[in-house]
Amino acid sequence: MMKKKLVTVLLLLLLGCLSMLIAPVSVRADDNQCKPGTGIPVPGAFRVIRIGDVDGFGFGDGSGLTAAYGGPANQDGKNILTTGDFVPDLNGDGKISNRDKGDPFGNRSDAEIAGNFTTGIGFTDLGSKGSEYTDLSLARAFVYETSPTFGKPFPGGHPNKLPYKPTFEFNFTVEKDKLPADTPLFLNVMVGDYDVKPAEVIITSADGTAETQELTASAKGKKDGRIQAAFIPLEFARVFSDRGAFWQGSLKVEFNAPKEPYLAFDFVEIGTNKIPLVPCATNKPPEVDKSIPEQSVTPCNGFSFTIPDEAFNDPDGDPLAYTATLENGDPLPSWLQFNGGTGTFSGVPGDGDEGTFSIKVTATDGVSGEANTTFILKVQPFAGFVVPSGGSVTGTCTIPPDTGKTTTVPVKITTPESAGTLPLDVMLTQDLTASYSDDLPVLKRVVPSLISSLQSKQPDTTFGVATFMDKPVLPLGKPGVSYVYKTDLPLTPNAAQFQATVDAFTIGRGQDLPESSLEALLQVAVRANAELGFRKGARHTAIVSTDAAYHQAGDYARLRAGIPANNGDAVLDGNGLGEDYPSVPQVKAALEKANIVPIFLVTNPQLRTYQNLVAQLGVGTVVGLSANSSNLVAAIEQGLENVNRDFTIVVVDDDFGYVLSIDPNQFKGVLPGTELTVNVKLRYSGRGNGDTIIIRALGTGDLIIDTKVGVLF
Repeated sequence: MMKKKLVTVLLLLLLGCLSMLIAPVSVRADDNQCKPGTGIPVPGAFRVIRIGDVDGFGFGDGSGLTAAYGGPANQDGKNILTTGDFVPDLNGDGKISNRDKGDPFGNRSDAEIAGNFTTGIGFTDLGSKGSEYTDLSLARAFVYETSPTFGKPFPGGHPNKLPYKPTFEFNFTVEKDKLPADTPLFLNVMVGDYDVKPAEVIITSADGTAETQELTASAKGKKDGRIQAAFIPLEFARVFSDRGAFWQGSLKVEFNAPKEPYLAFDFVEIGTNKIPLVPCATNKPPEVDKSIPEQSVTPCNGFSFTIPDEAFNDPDGDPLAYTATLENGDPLPSWLQFNGGTGTFSGVPGDGDEGTFSIKVTATDGVSGEANTTFILKVQPFAGFVVPSGGSVTGTCTIPPDTGKTTTVPVKITTPESAGTLPLDVMLTQDLTASYSDDLPVLKRVVPSLISSLQSKQPDTTFGVATFMDKPVLPLGKPGVSYVYKTDLPLTPNAAQFQATVDAFTIGRGQDLPESSLEALLQVAVRANAELGFRKGARHTAIVSTDAAYHQAGDYARLRAGIPANNGDAVLDGNGLGEDYPSVPQVKAALEKANIVPIFLVTNPQLRTYQNLVAQLGVGTVVGLSANSSNLVAAIEQGLENVNRDFTIVVVDDDFGYVLSIDPNQFKGVLPGTELTVNVKLRYSGRGNGDTIIIRALGTGDLIIDTKVGVLF
């Protein structure tokens, strides 16, 4: 193989240059050797895989150690021993040698002795070898028993047969998005007292092909024991093989020094920047300029905070990179993320994350300097939302993207001070089948009393009337006469119109005892706004007056094969003959959406039937009627009083199922003007990235939550 001529240059490099080897990286080689990695950073990018570590051959800063020329081993007295410094003259004989009880040392850690110790950035190690050759003086003649290494395994066997080819084998992978193809690479070494010229290494690729190359090294100089840096450019394809989603790195490096009387390695590495060979200006570390103010966040609120520009200053103007931990060095809470490239914290606390955290932020300058400061982050309990009586409030809540994390939202609901607190919409939904014939004259007679009673409690009352019988088909109802629902009068404040509409009622027919009262209630709910005119901010009530039980889903379908299920809309298919009766869950959902509280006025034989229905609907009240409805006005008054004391809280428009629970969701016998507190528990369902959810106290007020999932940097 063709050999490259050894290039030597003056070597007075300070530690600042070496420390750049562990700075934030660029995905390309950088010609600025003193400040490598100043290109566009890629988070987590591969920068270097190092066999051994940067620790001054295990001597650290060499404090108190003397070089063979008589001066300090550390030339500038700063940081660790590195290029331009000296390996120490341990026996003080004015020369560096392992002969005749010379200057052997063995500063290897247990991890280095094991042979597989690697450090660096952006790789996954698959068993790289060679660390047993680092932080150790290697030579052909070595008085093993007098060395601190005595008793620890020596590479290559017995010290009388020491290796002249220290071998370093790299075996690792790198994700492709962390290292573009054909990125320039370098083999870098840090050696002590290397005297043999030319300096050679034997490079063996994964395919077994070998090539001998000469190192480009810093100047040796005339003083014995000089520490030198050296590098060789590497072809990307000689190091990496394509393995689909990642690069497979493999390289064997043999340091060819058959006549070297004294040799030591601090580390050997493959990196995207060549090791500096010339002196660099002394780096000035970053400084803390201004403390970071205390921050706070509550569950239901996404936290996003960027470290202020004025928090740190770098005297050299170096770009800063940031890391963050808790003050004691522990990782940040699991809900809190940190982007070191932008210096931004973000996250969403949930239940159980309340507390005070002292967070340590460290700024590094990409060379060797760093500074840190701490700030307080408080996660405080969430106060929740207050829903006014008869009104609505809109709030926002950001929930954690973790499907196992919940967020509890307290909701305070103010109940009406009295029955007259809120405007009142009353939709009388009346049974007009034959069994009600003795009740109808009473109803017509008591309408003025009913109007007077309701308006005395709430002058702002509107009245409407709807009627029902049953499906016009035998044996359910009478063809041509019966009907499942009819709007007779939309809501109006005009008492005369209400009286006239009731006066015009005539009794129809229903063949079987159950009637279409459930379907009529569904139609009131689905027609509430567009047709019937229920007002926003008013209490919505539907008074169902009947002396019969109700038909429900399946009753009609069992009589006629092929009848489809009720689709829950406002279209009466063929006067109800084109679809089945609705189900109780359908009616429940429609009432909740329309914000209607039902009041069932029924005769005593039907009390239990409708009490069971109210239990299924989760809202409403049942009041007993006398046989001929003579107590109708008192019954309606009692029903309104009941709904003023009983409250049901439901969720509507939760398309993605973020609401996990509402606790409690019902209140009975509440005194007027009471503030109710419910806890709405939210959790990400794994669908969507946000939704508008309505938490409704039926007949009282709405909480509209603009729900978001997670928070972005």
